[in-house]
Amino acid sequence: MRLSGVKTACIVTHRLADVDAYCSVYSLASLLRYYKSIRYIHAIFPDGLNSLACRVKEYYNLSLLTTNVYYNYTHDININADVIIIADTNNPVMLGDAYKLVVESKCDKVIIDHHAPSKDIHSIAGEVIIDTDASSTCELVYRLFKERRIKISKDVAGALLLGILTDSQHLTIARCKSIEVVSMLCRSVSIEDARSILAVGRDYSEKVARLKAAQRCRLYKANGFIIAFSKVGSYHASAAKALIDLGADLAIVMSTEGTLARASVRSTQEFYAKTRLHIGTDLLATISDAGGGHPTAASIALECSEEELCSKIMDIIRDRIGRLDPL
Repeated sequence: MRLSGVKTACIVTHRLADVDAYCSVYSLASLLRYYKSIRYIHAIFPDGLNSLACRVKEYYNLSLLTTNVYYNYTHDININADVIIIADTNNPVMLGDAYKLVVESKCDKVIIDHHAPSKDIHSIAGEVIIDTDASSTCELVYRLFKERRIKISKDVAGALLLGILTDSQHLTIARCKSIEVVSMLCRSVSIEDARSILAVGRDYSEKVARLKAAQRCRLYKANGFIIAFSKVGSYHASAAKALIDLGADLAIVMSTEGTLARASVRSTQEFYAKTRLHIGTDLLATISDAGGGHPTAASIALECSEEELCSKIMDIIRDRIGRLDPL
């Protein structure tokens, strides 16, 4: 990533940013401040932050490192940047309202991500820094600090640790390299403090959504696996995770918002290990560029009916796993 001569930098991430996205942007902003030529740093969160990222924001204030932070991007915002850094985003569609800004800008563009890249990603960026073996985008940002021999402050170490913890499911799916990074960061910050920041109790609405997902659940069996389909109005990801915790191997939770059908999908590590069905690339991204994510956690939002999206998902599952029999 070349930053010499850059005066104005813009960092953008995916809509409804999670902890890894927010902490990546926070840490990248800190890295950019080490370059004396960079006078203006803008950060864009096209559709704001999710609830946990909002809590993290209270501990790590990005506005102290940037010129402007936009938590709801609109097209009347004019940013003439020399470089745009796209963090934690493997698909241009995930940029939401900031998509037009990124695509139409003539400046240099860099993508930093740990998700499997979509087929369109190289069309919008001249430089792509992607490692699908990394636990998180924060882990890749850590490497940028080390490669440039830039000292990592205590605040940045804390933010990086939070991003790694959340995207590695508190290290349960972390590889050895990620554990090594965590060990280095823990020389500056406490992992216990990081866990306490992330330990947020569920509010009433989320509890209801999780219980309704179980109440409305339709169960299928396929090749020895239990697959759960359900529908809730909000907290889809949490509801899908709840179904996994209850015993499903693969959980799909859907909703409709106007003409938009949404789905959050979760699977167990055992399901992925045995089927090799990457629910980000092999399932949701196959349906549309608007879908994608991790091997065991992904989401999609598509202009179609809920029934149509459900049918597409079930067809792919049948092709990969076998016949779905109701339980």
